[in-house]
Amino acid sequence: MTAKEHYVCHLLLLKMVIDSKHRRSMAYALFCMRAKSRRHTERFTGAMYGLLKTTLSAYNSGENNPFYGKGHLLAGKNNGFYGRHHSEATKATLREKCRLASLGECNPMYGKTHSEATKKRCSEMRSGKAFPCGPYRLVSPNGDEFIVREGIYAFCKSHGLVGPNVIQAAQKGHRSRGWLVELYEDKKD
Repeated sequence: MTAKEHYVCHLLLLKMVIDSKHRRSMAYALFCMRAKSRRHTERFTGAMYGLLKTTLSAYNSGENNPFYGKGHLLAGKNNGFYGRHHSEATKATLREKCRLASLGECNPMYGKTHSEATKKRCSEMRSGKAFPCGPYRLVSPNGDEFIVREGIYAFCKSHGLVGPNVIQAAQKGHRSRGWLVELYEDKKD
């Protein structure tokens, strides 16, 4: 069988195979075969590409996807680093690498300056016009209520929350990890 005949057979197999597992395998094989190379000169039309992409998409969505239900970040006991900690020497090495990665020409802002509009926008954000700075009213999933007037990041750390997410939740009226978060106004009559 010539290379062209092999290719045509795969095109036909994609249409002939009924079982979803085999159909997905045929679609993937054809997808790999259509990759550009010096020896591969057959024309791959838009219709062929459309058929291939829709077939692969259909057979790799939902529960058919090998990554279904696994998530990108493994949490808890599923994480290989669960229960382990970096040594102080490793932490120092990582800090130093991070510091060196942002010095001089490695820094993305090296040799650049912010425009006046950007400086003004940053100033407004720091002054609290764009990001409210509290106080916050937080209600835990089990109903405990907390009023945090300052030190929201320390509070979040001690209660397993993420500070920026809590602030964003307060702005948008969302929950953060099951906690109700809202800006709190002192009622002084």
